[in-house]
Amino acid sequence: MTAKSDNSETHFHLVILDFLRHALPPEAAQTLIHLSDDINLQFIWLGRFRAIEATPEGEYQRPVQRDRQLAVIAAGGHYQVCRSKADVRETLERWLVPSREEAVA
Repeated sequence: MTAKSDNSETHFHLVILDFLRHALPPEAAQTLIHLSDDINLQFIWLGRFRAIEATPEGEYQRPVQRDRQLAVIAAGGHYQVCRSKADVRETLERWLVPSREEAVA
């Protein structure tokens, strides 16, 4: 990965992080954590761990991220690779996490 792709991936993470801070219900947003080298975005909703791997188009999960994905799923959590805000919206809907997105728009 080049420095340019590192910067664009970091920017992508921050865009998704900002979206989630405003779209998640307050009790989920309070648990939101951003980690750049592991599972990118994590939060708890209704007592269950949720993980979003924000990976821009053309980029791929690193082996450690794939290992984390398998561990999260094996432990009963939810894990999704998202490549856009639309992917994040669809993931929240599938996980039945209500969105405050209307307030963001």
